[in-house]
Amino acid sequence: MALSVSSVAAVHGTLALRTWSGPGPEAILLHGVDGDGGAFDAVAADLAGSRALTAVDLRGRGSSSLDGPWGIGAHAADIVSLLERRETPVTLVGHSFGGHVAALATACRPDLVEHLVLVDGGPRRVLPEDKTPLAMAEFVGQNILAKLSEGPDNPLTATALESDLASMMTDGSAELVTGIAITLIRAGHGVAPGLPPIVPDSAVISLADTALTLNDILVDDATHFSLLGEHRAGLVDVLPSA
Repeated sequence: MALSVSSVAAVHGTLALRTWSGPGPEAILLHGVDGDGGAFDAVAADLAGSRALTAVDLRGRGSSSLDGPWGIGAHAADIVSLLERRETPVTLVGHSFGGHVAALATACRPDLVEHLVLVDGGPRRVLPEDKTPLAMAEFVGQNILAKLSEGPDNPLTATALESDLASMMTDGSAELVTGIAITLIRAGHGVAPGLPPIVPDSAVISLADTALTLNDILVDDATHFSLLGEHRAGLVDVLPSA
């Protein structure tokens, strides 16, 4: 399985790409709010070249441009510009924040997406009753930045992170996707064992009303993050046939 690294111009800067060769149609992979394209390395290794894959560093992360604007709309515009370079519609995969970006890009250009795979992200978030969207974004952002400061160098800034989180907390783009086959992979737990799931059962009902078809996969033992780690089999099994 050959991996190549490249970059392409997007609407608001440049996007770094990690591409694994394989048969088509291609699957384009979008990571979570504080990650980069490397979040899908284990998934790509498991697939062992059975499908063409491209993992994107969203702007502000990895080796992509570090300048704004931020928010789901800006990132979705970048992804649409990437999809427009493809000769055939793709499978678009998004984990967490990447699911919201993938959903909006699909809603904007459904002709460019054959199959939308949402991995514990995309449907509208259910916030705690005592948290406004902005307060929740600031709370989550502060915790993420604290963890990043303890680890390897990461280019993500507080401004980019909190702006992207704020847009995610109010996003309902998945409800705008119509006439597309959707696979929803969701964890039985939130960001840690015992916490409420990120994607509740109510989101499944909402997607089922508008999707061409909906394949709902609940991984009971998984957390939000383990869906790309120890519980990644759900996504690995979906991608070859997506």
